[in-house]
Amino acid sequence: MKRRFQFLLVGLLIFALVGSFANVSEATVASGGNEGSSKIVQSGVVKVQNQLNRSTTKFSDISKDYWAKEEIEYLVQHGIIKGYPNGTFGIRNKVTRSQAAIILARTLGIDKEFSPNPGFKDIPTTDPAYKEIAAVTKYGIFQKSTNFNPGGYLTRAQMAKIMTVAFDLKYTYATNFKDVERGKWYYHYVQSLAGMGITTGNNGKFMPNNHIDRTQFAVFLARILEDRFKVGLQASLEDAKFLSDGRLQMTVTLYNNTSNKIFDIRGKYSLHVDNAVIAQSDISKQTHPVSYGSLTLLPGQQKKLTFNFSSREVKKKVDLNKAQELFFAYEHTWKYYVK
Repeated sequence: MKRRFQFLLVGLLIFALVGSFANVSEATVASGGNEGSSKIVQSGVVKVQNQLNRSTTKFSDISKDYWAKEEIEYLVQHGIIKGYPNGTFGIRNKVTRSQAAIILARTLGIDKEFSPNPGFKDIPTTDPAYKEIAAVTKYGIFQKSTNFNPGGYLTRAQMAKIMTVAFDLKYTYATNFKDVERGKWYYHYVQSLAGMGITTGNNGKFMPNNHIDRTQFAVFLARILEDRFKVGLQASLEDAKFLSDGRLQMTVTLYNNTSNKIFDIRGKYSLHVDNAVIAQSDISKQTHPVSYGSLTLLPGQQKKLTFNFSSREVKKKVDLNKAQELFFAYEHTWKYYVK
């Protein structure tokens, strides 16, 4: 899956909180950090970007302040997920294995390609989802077995596995879900999602055996595809250009996807063009040398900003307009008040 799909991701996050606490009069100041990456693709490598439809589809069961409205609209606009003929999205409808196969095959761009018959007794070649099921089975997203059970409801643990396999997500570190025990078959799959800011659970639990609904599935998928939906402090690369003095000017948007007001934001960055490092922050004196000064971000707030790689930090000057792919890697630290 890695070679076939690694460039389909718009971003990748490795999220790691580090504890550092100090008492102050009005609150407690804590610090946090995360890593991630963002891409500008100039040749259509990211397939979902080529399918973008800016028109917003209104579903009768999604209010303007629904908590997952943006994630659902993002997937609809990219042609990844659809609603029902009656005008609803089906926010609480459980996701079947057949539906999951269709959505993932569509996301990965493999829904139209030829795949050998997977041999499921309950999936004839006339099944409406035959091609998609055959494709996701060929790539190991779903395993071969006697039956596929297309109408069976997908559990959250099963969702964690198929998404981890489909997008080649990596296990980074262990989180403390009370109901995800080490040694369980789904342990590393769930930890991969949690470690990358894709899931946070609820009250310390992941609820692996619960069936996943369409809203939850959409949110997990949107977080995989788009950094701004992930938890933590995220960044997306908007523009990059060389200045006459040899510096490289970067325009990025920061997204505060935490539940706290954050400040003292610092970062270290690198820009990769067609798999070559073009610029990289100098960390010889500070681990996170880029400071955003007095900038504060409220929960859910985003801000477009610029910073420069110095001429010394620029490793190679290239024509950015001719680049196939710009890959922006980042790591942030910040502080926040805990009431």
